[in-house]
Amino acid sequence: MNTKNVSRRNFLKVAALSGAGVALAACAPRVAAPAGEQAHQAPAPQAQAETVKLTYWHGWTEQWQEMTQAVCDGFNAKNPGIEASQTLAPGGDLIAKLLSSVAAGNPPDVITIYSAINIPSLVEQKALVPMSEADLPAARDWFHPAVLDLGTYNGKVWGLSYWQQTSCIGWNKRAFSEVGLDPNKPPTSIDELDAMAEKLTKQEGDQIIRMGHMPANHWTWAAVWDAKLYDETNRKVTANDPKMIDMFKWMASYSKKYDVKRVAAFEQGLASERAGTLDPFLSGRIAIHEIGGAWKLGDFRKYATDEGFEFGIIPAPNPPGMTGVATYSYGDFTVVPIGTKYPDAAWKFVKYTGGLGGSLEDYFTVLTWGNRPINVPVTTKILDFEPFKRLVADYPGFQEMIDMFLKGDRVLLPPKMPVGTFYASRLRAARDRIRLLEQEPEAAMDQVVEEVQKELDDFYKKQQG
Repeated sequence: MNTKNVSRRNFLKVAALSGAGVALAACAPRVAAPAGEQAHQAPAPQAQAETVKLTYWHGWTEQWQEMTQAVCDGFNAKNPGIEASQTLAPGGDLIAKLLSSVAAGNPPDVITIYSAINIPSLVEQKALVPMSEADLPAARDWFHPAVLDLGTYNGKVWGLSYWQQTSCIGWNKRAFSEVGLDPNKPPTSIDELDAMAEKLTKQEGDQIIRMGHMPANHWTWAAVWDAKLYDETNRKVTANDPKMIDMFKWMASYSKKYDVKRVAAFEQGLASERAGTLDPFLSGRIAIHEIGGAWKLGDFRKYATDEGFEFGIIPAPNPPGMTGVATYSYGDFTVVPIGTKYPDAAWKFVKYTGGLGGSLEDYFTVLTWGNRPINVPVTTKILDFEPFKRLVADYPGFQEMIDMFLKGDRVLLPPKMPVGTFYASRLRAARDRIRLLEQEPEAAMDQVVEEVQKELDDFYKKQQG
């Protein structure tokens, strides 16, 4: 696990912005001369180069397919001779689909994977093409160091992030007023959060109508508790860190307090956070809600049909004994699978998604879909770009999210390890067992350590053998 203060001051120690990235050179083939022709004969005219067609996979659904189409359109307009087209590969098995396509020799040319935790695993499975060494100076100048490091493994850059998430908390001001809480005073500690959640929770008969709060994102709260998940130096999985166990005990306390069966039934009845007006926070089903990133600010404005919907954004509150601002950020990384026929063109698309080699206007359009926040930028160079500054001012909460990443005291980043994808799946399964009260946190985390440590040790044994 990496927990870093990724301050703007540290980032600005690097050199000034380089003018552009490395251009793609495309040479058209020459027509061969017929046998017996004289060497002094003028060469035949070059054949016209065919358009390079890139297939771009991602798992974003609904409105976000419009966003990725806009990215493809913007890239195509800037890169004559290359045409990127998107293909939706939905579901939680995006990584498995990628590996299957690589094994079959028919991978996409580019793909966006969710969370940098997957990059080392994919590299070790020989599924990715690294960025050219020639692009490194410009990349180091453009990207925030922590962001570029997330896509780096074994000394090479394997992927570039579109943007960075900042997990935090939103509170519904109208719901606060309804139960006599001050709508302008959100919780400042876990104890206050628990007390407010109890007051905000509404039940009718044996059904929960509204949860005051429902903790579910273990990555967010691991950052808040400052839990240590991996000792990279000693290659030790540390999911049973006492702070991690304490965090899960707190998470399980909600299942116990509000009846695990009722909580599970309530959760099953919730719409997806991508469901527009049915979003659990927008629809008033959860009063103090986990917010995954700035993209939700655009959703709140777009889909809030209730004119009385007012909210605020704060860092997730701390447990006893902890102070400061904590957040979790993982990045949406675009990578080039091995086996593509067009690695140079594919990497050009990857660089475009992260703003590398283009203009501030280009990256602003990708980062904001032209007119709304999506997530925190990968470079601080855009912070003083006037259109971006106006957008930040127009969306309350966006500046707070930017500051959480750039100035946070505890910025949790995914652990960099060759079995990271497996680790993430084991943590997710353990969280579900804990929240359903099927397993105590100590036993669940011990099981995670046992399973993932074995997987990690086996990897290194095979590597040595």
